[in-house]
Amino acid sequence: MIKKQDVEAREAILELDRQMAEKEEKKKERSTISAPAKTQRSSRYGKKNA
Repeated sequence: MIKKQDVEAREAILELDRQMAEKEEKKKERSTISAPAKTQRSSRYGKKNA
């Protein structure tokens, strides 16, 4: 028999899983955005006029 407490616990777990997935997605987006910016900066400032 499924109890109300079991359902509430499962819902809480699913909500935490959803939050974790969102944070991971944002982390991936930040690393994707910052990687090209770092490359662009290093190529702009890394080489001196020859």
